[in-house]
Amino acid sequence: EDPPPTCSPNPCANAGTCVEDASGNFASCDCAAGWTGTTCSVPVTCAVLSPTSPLSVSYSSAQSTGSVATYTCGAGYTLQGSATRSCADDGFGTGVWSGSEPTCQRITCPALTITAPLQSDTTDTDFGTTVNYSCATGYRLVSGGATSATCGAAGWSPAALPTGEIVTRPAQTNPSNGTGDDGNNEYNTL
Repeated sequence: EDPPPTCSPNPCANAGTCVEDASGNFASCDCAAGWTGTTCSVPVTCAVLSPTSPLSVSYSSAQSTGSVATYTCGAGYTLQGSATRSCADDGFGTGVWSGSEPTCQRITCPALTITAPLQSDTTDTDFGTTVNYSCATGYRLVSGGATSATCGAAGWSPAALPTGEIVTRPAQTNPSNGTGDDGNNEYNTL
């Protein structure tokens, strides 16, 4: 853009102020915040942000002054830090983003406290993990209890651990030629 010869009429756009040299000729434009260029006709912009996955960014408008960048994390992650940054003019015609880039932290669930006779097929606690429950030999899961749980954004679901009960068998009946008494009805006893 070619500079104008004089300040009359004001060649500076967007509320810019024309500055004359000692001879009364155009010297420069003193641009209002958000504008730059010889005649203040170029908007100040911030650099495009390039976050690394799982972090992503969207903009309220082009990366010009006043634009807000909003960060989000992909599924299985939580945002650590401020979710937004604003584009501002540094006063020298360069756009700068406020604050710093946030990070994404992997969601994990607390370790499950599995005690005998309850068993699980994994000790993994990462987001999306499904734990399947079972019982040691001679025990079974109590009817109606959960058989699995999944780690999600709010923790384990369902949160309650199931319980195990001892497997019982019907009482032993006397054989046709004698008697028999095992004393109890528990699994693996005679």
